[in-house]
Amino acid sequence: MMVTCHTPGKMILLGEYAVLDGAPALVTAVDKYAKVSIQEAENGHWSVSAPTLHISRVGFSTDAGRISFEAGIDSEHRIQLQFFKKAVETSFADLEGTLPPANIRLDTDDFYANDGRKYGFGGSAALTVALVSALAVYSGAKPLPSENSLFSRAYRSHSEAQGKFGSGIDIATSIYGGIIEYTRAEPANKTAPISMDLPENFYILPVWTGKSASTSRILKRLENYRVERAKDYRRIFKNLNAISRDGCRAFHHQDIQRFFTDVDKFYHSMERLGELIDIPVVSAEHKAIYHLVRDTGGYYKPSGAGNGDIGIAFTDSKTIMQDIKTSIIDSNFTLPGARISHQGVHVSNNESTVAKEVH
Repeated sequence: MMVTCHTPGKMILLGEYAVLDGAPALVTAVDKYAKVSIQEAENGHWSVSAPTLHISRVGFSTDAGRISFEAGIDSEHRIQLQFFKKAVETSFADLEGTLPPANIRLDTDDFYANDGRKYGFGGSAALTVALVSALAVYSGAKPLPSENSLFSRAYRSHSEAQGKFGSGIDIATSIYGGIIEYTRAEPANKTAPISMDLPENFYILPVWTGKSASTSRILKRLENYRVERAKDYRRIFKNLNAISRDGCRAFHHQDIQRFFTDVDKFYHSMERLGELIDIPVVSAEHKAIYHLVRDTGGYYKPSGAGNGDIGIAFTDSKTIMQDIKTSIIDSNFTLPGARISHQGVHVSNNESTVAKEVH
């Protein structure tokens, strides 16, 4: 039996950080895919391969829902496989019965530049969704898990792997696809993203800063700031939340100029947040791209935690967008070529014509 799955990455259009505090955020799936294949092992042993990470046929065993890697795997590969380990263990705990050993292959090439640095399109979340979805189909689970069940399983797994931080917005995007308004919910399985229509004359362009960032490091610093400076934390988040809510309403009503105004406001609020927590959320690279885009007539903000990774240029004009592209390329920044993906998680197996396609 062979099961294959692919899931899209994400770009947050508006509302990062605010979404951690209960405000709605706007996010789109992008055509950068995590791919997982699971094939029953003829030798009766579990193994995992991840060519992107130079990991080949690393064996592992299972005991009471926990997995142990074979002796000899180095510490770097153990760290790189932490999301894989948590996803498999969470799936084993939720799935009934014993799964036959398999060779599992992970492909996350889309999420890395040619030199091995990550772009910041949510690869770990996309991979987690792909794993829990593929394992559910491989187990023969009937009925297949609902979107909410997949979200709950993937969110628990991903949250544990990154130290209990994160809103789940990237997990939801990989499952549902398209453009969604996402609000964090408790419990997680009550999350109900709202599908949003793409407005007319709405153009976005992802730009890579050339620098990878650590989201978990920033979120830990933010949590410390929340505990130590509660009043200041509430003040900045009151502002972030208000802008995010207004921007989501503007997008819903297709009031693009108002949305762009909120994008610009959010950029400056992210800049202020970085100053408060003493991490350049709006890094020097983001600032340089911001001025390039604004000078060309567009709008810009970091997408995600900032301090590197991806930013997004916005405009309502094809002509201006072309000018933005030229300006960015001339300034030696990278355009990774991601586009909106309207498909969410997709799983199929070679024993049936039935495919699991959420959304």
